[in-house]
Amino acid sequence: GRLSCSGVREGIDFQIQNAPKIARKLFVPDTPDDAFLSFDIGQGENILTTWLAEDWERWERINTPGYDEHSDLANKIFNCDCSKDGPNDALRQVGKKVNHLKNYGGKANKIHEILVADGYNIFTLSDCREFDNVWRKLNLRTAQWQDETIELARVQGFLRNNFGRMRWFNTADFATKALAFNPASTLADCVLRMMIACHQDRFANEITNLKLSRSCTLPPGWSLRLQVHDDLTFHGPMSTINEAARLVKHVMTMPWAELNGLQFNVDGKYSQTSWGDLKTITIE
Repeated sequence: GRLSCSGVREGIDFQIQNAPKIARKLFVPDTPDDAFLSFDIGQGENILTTWLAEDWERWERINTPGYDEHSDLANKIFNCDCSKDGPNDALRQVGKKVNHLKNYGGKANKIHEILVADGYNIFTLSDCREFDNVWRKLNLRTAQWQDETIELARVQGFLRNNFGRMRWFNTADFATKALAFNPASTLADCVLRMMIACHQDRFANEITNLKLSRSCTLPPGWSLRLQVHDDLTFHGPMSTINEAARLVKHVMTMPWAELNGLQFNVDGKYSQTSWGDLKTITIE
């Protein structure tokens, strides 16, 4: 992207959470004997939306190993193989954009606007209405939950998530904000509690008060260095990385009583080179 007169790259909000991989290589371990250890929640908001909506058909699909929701939607829209990196990957990108927009209640006109802005000029507004219909049929219970959530926000003027966090809605674009609130705020509340739970030695009282089902004390020399969305990055001696990984994974996969026992899946990565060179860790 270009730099504007204010020094900000146009079209990019350059914050730590969207730093490109090349910039992440600037962050290196303190010593050659240290390493970064990173765990992130797979499809966090998507998983939460499906769980909160009690859309069990979609739940089974997205929890099937190898399942790609974007390819599946594109396959049904275009009636052809739209697998990732395949010959029809551009059509898969359409499915991806529709999925992301529909997760926050985007209608056909918004889908059309985004597709045109991204260079997909061949699709008409009528096409986008069909894309919308295909998504709703594929994710029927999620679509119904979205309608119910919007109506609840309209009637009472606020929503409250499963942890008690509340937000008021009083603007014309309340529908999109209402759909984003519950999954996003619930995921944030879970991640904040995970951070606390990784420090049993410091936050024993808070862990008890929050009724967290799992907690740990990190091995000597290990500390939490960074939280980016649903990703926690730790730093410590490579010699004890397996112990640290076991403990962090144990905490991040805890069952949540507030969510009727939901447990997240997490993926672990590590690097002794830089934050931008993370690779999958096998926990021994």
